[in-house]
Amino acid sequence: MNEAKIAAFGVALAVVVYLVLAQQVSMKRRLRAKLASRERILSCEFGSRYYTDSTKSEIATFILQRIELLTDHDFSGALPTDSLTQDLRLEDLDSMVLVEILVEVEQRFQIKIENKDALRIKTIDDFVEIVHSKVTRVDTS
Repeated sequence: MNEAKIAAFGVALAVVVYLVLAQQVSMKRRLRAKLASRERILSCEFGSRYYTDSTKSEIATFILQRIELLTDHDFSGALPTDSLTQDLRLEDLDSMVLVEILVEVEQRFQIKIENKDALRIKTIDDFVEIVHSKVTRVDTS
């Protein structure tokens, strides 16, 4: 009887894992299709393409490059107005990626992003503007 329960549990677990993986693959395909329908801007060119301010350009490029590195996904075609969670699906790709990027940005630009500011980050542009405001505040101190 116990062997039957263990076997049933194993089958149920395998089904759950399969469904999670299938959802991940489907989500990545949809994201890839969405980004493919846009002009292809490489992450190394992202900042200079969308920001005239050199500091904002550097911040934006760094953020998108970190996103690509941490998720192992190509985000060519991303826009500054893209929602990090709705459009780019970062939490679906990796639930910790937003925290990791925040930490890396803080280290790279030697700033501290408070929780209240982090909660305001919805888009790439929000992220860039918050980091820029902290960086320029540090520079003028």
